[in-house]
Order: sequence, then structure tokens, then C-alpha cells
Amino acid sequence: MIHPAISRHARTRDVLHTLEVSLRTGSAAPQLLDCWDEDRRIGPFDTDQLAHDLDHHLRRFTPPRPAPRVSRLVWQCVLRADLTGPGLTGTRLAQLGRDVLHATGIARADGIDNCRWALIRIDSHEARLVAPLVTASGQVLDTTASRPLALAVCQLADRRQLQPVTTSALRTAPALTGRRR
Repeated sequence: MIHPAISRHARTRDVLHTLEVSLRTGSAAPQLLDCWDEDRRIGPFDTDQLAHDLDHHLRRFTPPRPAPRVSRLVWQCVLRADLTGPGLTGTRLAQLGRDVLHATGIARADGIDNCRWALIRIDSHEARLVAPLVTASGQVLDTTASRPLALAVCQLADRRQLQPVTTSALRTAPALTGRRR
């Protein structure tokens, strides 16, 4: 089962440095698994450069006056699988990350006016989505519903993983007639 945990932060660089520092004791370094830029190299990354690139729209943002909650414009979603279960493949994590971003509106499938984002693999059971919440047009996204949306995406992904639809299941399913009784 995959468990999402969402938090908001003040600076992208702080979030990425926290990942780097927490993993120094381990043998693996965080790996960039997917991001907004399809031409970007996947694998090890420079923390400062990635934070700079992610914050591109955020640096151009001028908050309105008065500006409530403007100080916490960096969104993070930790995707963590049970340690007792199998690890998550890179392909599955990348698809799950894109599904969460699409459901929350941070990165829609049409690609118009999306936020910049990065999916960083921590280990075989954990990855983190990091996204400054300012779009290219300067709008700040409302992510108040992102927790239940991310949870729904993860639950749906788990169900698909555990119970794949087979042709025999389709044949034995009750037919829908469309008539009311």
C-alpha cells in the first residue's frame, strides 16, 4: 500500500538539502526519477541547480498585498510504500507521481500553465514530489484538496496493482440492463 504525506515549505532549496543531508548516512544518494522537463537527465542531480531551476516561476512571482500564506509556496508529497511489501519500480513511481500531479492540478496532462516539479527517489520504498506552486503565468495554485486527491490516486493505483481486471472477471460480472425496478 502506498501512503502519501503532503506538506508545505518556504524554500525549495531547503527541501532538497534536507533530503540530501538525511541520506548522507546511507549508501544511496537521491535520484531524479522524473520532472517537468523531459530533456533533463534522470539520475543523480546537483541540489542547488535543481532548486534554482524549480524556482524559476517562483522567483518572478510578486505576491499581492496583503499576502496570506505566501511564505509556504513549495509543495511536497512523500510517496511511501509499506516496508514489508515489494519495492516500487521506477516506472510505477513515475506514473504514480504524474497521476498525483495531474489530480491535484499541479501538472495537468495538457501541459498548459503547469508548475515545475520533480520526482526524487529516496530508496526502493519512498519517493518525493517537490513543486513550487507558482505557474508560468504567475498564478498561485490552490492545493487545499491535494491530500484527499493524492490519497485517492494512491488507493486506485494499489487496487489496480492488487486486482488486475481479467477477461474471465469481465465475463462473470453481472450485466447492467439500464432498466429500473
